[in-house]
Amino acid sequence: MARPSQESWTVLAGMRTLFPVGWTLGTRGVQDVMRTRYPITRLAGVMLGVLLATAVTAVLPPQVARVAAASPAAAQPGTTSLPTPEDAVRQYIAGVAAGDVGMILDATAVDEMSAGFDFAAQVERVRAMMLTFGLAPTQYPFFADMDHTIAAAQILGQTKMLVYSLLSTETIDGNTIVPADKQRADAFVAQVDPARLAGLTVRDIRYSNPTYEHNPKNLENAARQAAMYGADELTERLALVELDGKLYEVGFTLLRYGEEWGIYSQVANLANTPILGTAVPTTLEEYDYETSPS
Repeated sequence: MARPSQESWTVLAGMRTLFPVGWTLGTRGVQDVMRTRYPITRLAGVMLGVLLATAVTAVLPPQVARVAAASPAAAQPGTTSLPTPEDAVRQYIAGVAAGDVGMILDATAVDEMSAGFDFAAQVERVRAMMLTFGLAPTQYPFFADMDHTIAAAQILGQTKMLVYSLLSTETIDGNTIVPADKQRADAFVAQVDPARLAGLTVRDIRYSNPTYEHNPKNLENAARQAAMYGADELTERLALVELDGKLYEVGFTLLRYGEEWGIYSQVANLANTPILGTAVPTTLEEYDYETSPS
């Protein structure tokens, strides 16, 4: 099989980062259809899953909207100075540990990226119009308001999966958990009590993949992707976090607007962290090996 072109990788990377729910359902759906003996049945399920994913990413839950509206951090974006990517990551993790949605959103670039998104530039960049899961043209206030909610929902969806992966004994990989009953549900609810996150701390934060940190092609791609959101710079970080004596890796992509940084996505493509935002168990030695120049 011929190796995919650089432009093909660019499209795939863009879809993986921008539309995590759609990417996960789509790729898993293709895999399911390929290995099932009854592709029509499986395909119908995949189509339903995609429709559900569209609805989930398009609407921010009312309770989240209420918290964001009531939170001073969310109501007054930019009140917290985040002059480095590390500052943004530390505040994000601190918000997770505190169970504070407003604090988490204040560490993101949701406000700036939704306002500065350039629909035409993205289409030109990836040579495709991804209308189902993508942001809408922001020159219309109607769509700009939608984009803000969609961007917040996508990042908070990754936050939710991060919390699930840290606290639950269930396998958190995007698959539907079956069979399940009330007893299993009650056990899950008890496990994912956000109060258990109070001890979550950041041990270290480094560039996600030192091999590409100063690579000219990578820097060019990052600059072009940042421009699609009206940002001045895009970078990645791989955080080493600790909870209850266990170490985990969590990836981040960040955007810089002027002197301030904000999280764009809880995934680091260059480190191949899970698109769902789940934490990856690791050791200090593994983290050091992955993030140290060879």
